[in-house]
Amino acid sequence: MIDETPKFREVQYFPWWANVGMAGSVPFVLALWITQAGSKPVPGKVALPVVVLLSGVFLLLFRMVTLIYSDQVVVEFGWLRLIRFKMPVSGVKSCRPVTYSPIGDFGGWGIRFGREGKLAYIARGNRAAEVVTEKRALLIGTERPEELSQVINSLLGAGE
Repeated sequence: MIDETPKFREVQYFPWWANVGMAGSVPFVLALWITQAGSKPVPGKVALPVVVLLSGVFLLLFRMVTLIYSDQVVVEFGWLRLIRFKMPVSGVKSCRPVTYSPIGDFGGWGIRFGREGKLAYIARGNRAAEVVTEKRALLIGTERPEELSQVINSLLGAGE
């Protein structure tokens, strides 16, 4: 990939209730440990690894960035951007906007596998761009599926 400005860029965050639940669990566990509340207080050797694990999950997963460059599609998760999926635009056969059921089709949000080997990268909502490659169809969740599909399709047309 040449260092260039993306032709499409979208940052999505998981739903507020997921962020509140995850972010709120860290101070809750810390408070239980510090106050030693309850009949069976939480020991530090349990509380600290739980806090580190929850913080790590939050930093690694609770944000999704979709980037389309002239030669590749990139989907990144987390603020640290350590979880990254790339595919060459040349491997894409087609792309179209779709509406789907996150729970019914994939059992929720995140990096998910659905029926017939379909893969999904979804942070929120029920709209996506369905990208068909030689190996499988995958959904890239977006609040702008028409625009994302149009950008990918224009790149496919430019390559012919």
